[in-house]
Amino acid sequence: MLDLALLGNASGTLMFLILSALLLANWRGQIIGGLLLLSSVISAVWFAVLVFNPVTAGTLPLSAHMFEIFRNAAWMMFLYTVLSRQSTDFSRPALRGVLPLICGLPLMLLLLATYSVASGDGLISPLFGANLTYIGHITIALLGLLLIEKLYSSTNPGRRWALKFMCFGIGGLFIYDLFMYSDALLFKGIDIYLMDARGAVNALCVPLIALSVARNPDWQLDLFVSRHVIYHSTVAVAAGVYMMTMALAGYYVRSFGGEWGPALQTIFLFGAILILVILFFSTELRARLRVFLAKHFYRNKYDYREEWLGFARTLAENKDNSKIYETIIKAVAGVVKSPGGTLWLPDNEDCYVLSGNIGVHDAVNDDIPANKRFVRFMQDNTWIINLDEYRTDLSNFDDLEIPQWIISCNSIWLVVPLLNKGSLTGFIMLQRPHGNASFDWEDIDLLSTVSFQTAAYLDLLKTTEALSEARQFETFNRLSAFMVHDIKNIVAQLNFVTSNFPKYKENPEFLNDVMETITNASTKMNNLLGYLGKDQVIISSAPQKLDIAVLIQHVIGTRRISKPVPVLKNSDLNLFVRAEKDKLTSAIEHLIQNAQEAASEDGEVWISIDRQESLARIMIADDGHGMDEKFIKTRLFKPFDTTKGNAGMGIGVYESREIIRGLGGSIKVISDCGIGTVFTITIPCLQEETIPNNYAVAMNS
Repeated sequence: MLDLALLGNASGTLMFLILSALLLANWRGQIIGGLLLLSSVISAVWFAVLVFNPVTAGTLPLSAHMFEIFRNAAWMMFLYTVLSRQSTDFSRPALRGVLPLICGLPLMLLLLATYSVASGDGLISPLFGANLTYIGHITIALLGLLLIEKLYSSTNPGRRWALKFMCFGIGGLFIYDLFMYSDALLFKGIDIYLMDARGAVNALCVPLIALSVARNPDWQLDLFVSRHVIYHSTVAVAAGVYMMTMALAGYYVRSFGGEWGPALQTIFLFGAILILVILFFSTELRARLRVFLAKHFYRNKYDYREEWLGFARTLAENKDNSKIYETIIKAVAGVVKSPGGTLWLPDNEDCYVLSGNIGVHDAVNDDIPANKRFVRFMQDNTWIINLDEYRTDLSNFDDLEIPQWIISCNSIWLVVPLLNKGSLTGFIMLQRPHGNASFDWEDIDLLSTVSFQTAAYLDLLKTTEALSEARQFETFNRLSAFMVHDIKNIVAQLNFVTSNFPKYKENPEFLNDVMETITNASTKMNNLLGYLGKDQVIISSAPQKLDIAVLIQHVIGTRRISKPVPVLKNSDLNLFVRAEKDKLTSAIEHLIQNAQEAASEDGEVWISIDRQESLARIMIADDGHGMDEKFIKTRLFKPFDTTKGNAGMGIGVYESREIIRGLGGSIKVISDCGIGTVFTITIPCLQEETIPNNYAVAMNS
């Protein structure tokens, strides 16, 4: 039994050390908290002494005796102080003076007898001294129980819930001492088995003391006892007690089972373990245990901090937007430990339709019109409807008419309205939880708070979806505008060809320009049709190495049918950039076209190309009417803002700037009214490389 004694005393030391550490960390200087801390520390030291100085031959070491006396004195002092502070009839001076005297005399006598017997100084005979020691411990235990009874009975009934677990915990210490020392006095010696189990018994009482401390903030010990710790500790202790009981029963079966004893013991223990596993995985049993602990160990049914964090965490952890409604049901149902439910949201036809379902297999076969009395009742009263109560007593629901198919769904327990800003966003029907499906004001308050947050979340979700849809339409509209702009340019080129064809149809050079213009227009239209057929939102192609001079010469070739004809004044034939050919061609063509439209037919448009360090610089200039500084800053690059009336879309310059910026470049504008405008484009260029012989041919293709 030495191992059991060691484990028991070690567990007692550990539990009281943990309690002491928690008390010390949360102590605010109050006398009650200080006495409780002192009692816990002395108890931890006492068990530590027993760990390092175990009982030998049924005799406790003197140090263990001494610390046990100090421990009893500390607990009684603590109880006396709590009694004097919290009792309703402890104001009489006589009672205040007599109790310390009554408690002090046995402690002094016990101390004297213990020292005399342990030291052998002959003041008291060993036999009489041992009996006197037992009597002293019994007296101390009885006085401790008397203090606990007086404390509980004289405390205001409204405060007893805060003290009862402390009474159970400290009372358990004194009751065990009373039993052990009464047995020792009767049989002339301490039972070694009772002494060995003492540490484990004391360790079991520590959580009860800690729980009572958490319920008494006026002791200035802000100790928090987690519900999870209490739950798992209770499960572990219950499982341990169960297995010990089964082990004893198995030992009895083995001893009295005859020849079949060992086999019967094995079968019995296997069945006991199997039953424990089944009970451990029982959802209903776990739910009932949680309800029992919440009802008997805590003032409130819920730990609202944990419930709120769990609700928010469930919503935040959703990764699949297609299952967002099921996630909302899971979050709300988890608050009251419901296994699932259904979510109903309004559609565009003034009905509430089933939007999400978890675990409800009963018939859900009807939409619910928004004008039904069922919906109006939730809108007007904001009540959480308990269907169990509705099915048994209709007196509290005079104005409520629930559809029959909902009443027939026996698994549906609650109907929770989701209201935001006075409007019914939707409602959730929850299934009945496992175990005791009690429903009181705490459930109502918590579900009401959660329902308001859920309604706000749904409204935010609806707003986000509407915004996303609006952005998609905006993207589509902008794409359409760019396509219309390109089509308008193509139509303008073809109109120019048809209007000038009668006049220049005999001119071979004009006919060559006509063929090139038609070919270019056909290529662009085919590309646009190809993009539309592929449902592409952004028109793009793979970036490639481009010769700036060849590309601009190609653009000039497509624009020379318009007046004035642009002129390339100078170029660097070894200047390359990496870009998407179609996009860069479109950007430069827009700017050259604008320059042609700004200048008169006998005016001038010129393009220049050169290098500035690592940048390719393209300058497009005209001698047209020009722009003022305010127009350049506020309107030039603003999309869908045009000075051409119905003839323009207002996106050409904006689109060109975005294309150049996408290449890491920039566009700068210098303009004077009546003089002209210069657009300067800078693009990062590649290192000089040898131009392939067939490169210019490829650029013109």
